[in-house]
Amino acid sequence: MILPLYPNVKVEKIMFFEIINQYIQFSPSEILQFLKTLEELDIEGACKGCWKESDGSSNCENNSLDGLLDKNGMPRSIWWGYKYYANSTINRVNSNTNNNEFVSFASYDKAKLNLLLSNNSKDNLRNTQINVNNIKLLLKNLKKAKVFIYEVPDTGEKRLQNPTFLGSQTINISASKLKFKIPLFKSKTVYYLRIE
Repeated sequence: MILPLYPNVKVEKIMFFEIINQYIQFSPSEILQFLKTLEELDIEGACKGCWKESDGSSNCENNSLDGLLDKNGMPRSIWWGYKYYANSTINRVNSNTNNNEFVSFASYDKAKLNLLLSNNSKDNLRNTQINVNNIKLLLKNLKKAKVFIYEVPDTGEKRLQNPTFLGSQTINISASKLKFKIPLFKSKTVYYLRIE
C-alpha cells in the first residue's frame, strides 16, 4: 500500500513487533499458521508480545519466556511448537499442502527428513495432501524409510512435558512422492514427523 503512493521510498526490511495476541498465545497451531504467513510475506523478523495469564500475572514478568513455560519452568504445548519451528529453519526445503489452514514445514539433517505439520482449522482433517520437493535428493538412495510420528495437542496454559508418540511406520520412497498415513489430523493440533 505504501510503495505505490511513495515511489521514492525504498523498503529494506519489514519487522513486526509484539506479534501474537492474548487469545492465541498458547496455541501451537495458531502460532505456526502465523509464522507461515510471515514467511510467505517475506517479513524479515518479528518479536512475540507477552500478555496476562488466567491468574492475572503477566508472562513478561514471571520467568516463563513470555508464556512458553509455566511458572515452574515446565514446557507448555506452545514451547514444542516454537522449538520444532526453530529447528525447521535450518536446511529448509519446500513443502506445501492442499489446505490453507494446514501448515507444513520440511527440513533435513544428515539422512533424516523432518516434517512439522499443523492443522489450524476448526475441523478434524482427513485426506490432507502434503508435498515435499526433492525427496530422493534428501534421503539419498533409500527405497524405504521409517516415519516416527509425534503429536502436540493444544494444552493451553497447562504443561506438556513431551509430545505424544503416536507410533511409527515403514514407508516406500519413490522419485517424486512420499506416502504415509495419519488417519486423522486433529483440529488445532501440531504433528512432528521424523523420517529416516
